[in-house]
Amino acid sequence: TRQRHLAVPLLQYSRELAGTAEHTIFLNIRYQTAQLIVLERQNLLFYNTFPFATASDLLYFVLLAYDQFRVNPTELPLTVAGNMLPDSELYRTLYRFVREIRFAAPPAPFSSLSGTEKLPAHCLVDLLCLKKN
Repeated sequence: TRQRHLAVPLLQYSRELAGTAEHTIFLNIRYQTAQLIVLERQNLLFYNTFPFATASDLLYFVLLAYDQFRVNPTELPLTVAGNMLPDSELYRTLYRFVREIRFAAPPAPFSSLSGTEKLPAHCLVDLLCLKKN
């Protein structure tokens, strides 16, 4: 088998997701770890992984990315995948500062895995990215 970093499939997915947008900010949450990706016209500007303990910690890292790349969080949507639900504290905290939060759609042609029907599709994006590549 071919060995590569776990971030590679997620980076490829976020690049496809970016399309022709000037800037794209993508956040993947797995347990208490956030993967943050910033792209400019499909070119990777930033990727990092941050551990967080509270919603405020996560907010800090997300807003730092917006600030570092001089992008307004009230104008540029945040695309989210992983362990975040619309009724969670993480979502509510981010939404106070980022006006549009979009949940990522799973990579085509995958829609669900057996036994995961009760999970929202965006919760499985990183797993499905691994399967795609």
